[in-house]
Amino acid sequence: VPPRAMFWAQLLGTVIAGLVNLLTANWLLKSQENVCTKLSKDFQCSQAVTFYSASVIWGVIGPNRMFGSSSMYNSINYFFLIGFVLPIPFYYLKKAFPNSFLEYVHIPVLLAATGMMPPAQAYNYTNWLAVGFLFQYFARRYHPEWHLRYTYVMSAAFDSGTAFMVLLCFFIFTIRSKTMVEWWGTRDDLCPLEGEPYYPVVTDEQK
Repeated sequence: VPPRAMFWAQLLGTVIAGLVNLLTANWLLKSQENVCTKLSKDFQCSQAVTFYSASVIWGVIGPNRMFGSSSMYNSINYFFLIGFVLPIPFYYLKKAFPNSFLEYVHIPVLLAATGMMPPAQAYNYTNWLAVGFLFQYFARRYHPEWHLRYTYVMSAAFDSGTAFMVLLCFFIFTIRSKTMVEWWGTRDDLCPLEGEPYYPVVTDEQK
């Protein structure tokens, strides 16, 4: 892909996407009842809720109360140290074994990906892993010419196809209050423990 054409395509796409997102968000907030709440069936806004929860934790409750010495989440603070130290041994291992699989290990990327776990689902990561392995390892190693010529276009096609199908499903099912086609991939009761609390619920009688 010519660099100039790629630059203008990304620039125009960013401008158009920003305007469409803003207009769509305003329209949804005005037209949908109980939007971004648990009462909403289709628009619970998981990313916005996660961001709001983080804002409450750091701004209202306070980090000392959430991650202080007496908090149950105190051990999370050690991940700051782990994130600082963990890339160092891999750096020297790559120097010691330059042609090994270690050259594909990128600790900051791996750790940064975990930051999307609160709103993301498990299938998001499995899909990313499968597609990434197929194109960035298999195709790049065994079909380098094909990878160089088509991978960027294929990535754009995946993004465009996903966005198109989201819009199509929205206008066919969501906005018309129609039931989504039911199959095993759309069921939310695959796990019998889904929705259960992480810790046992203590009743008044047990107290």
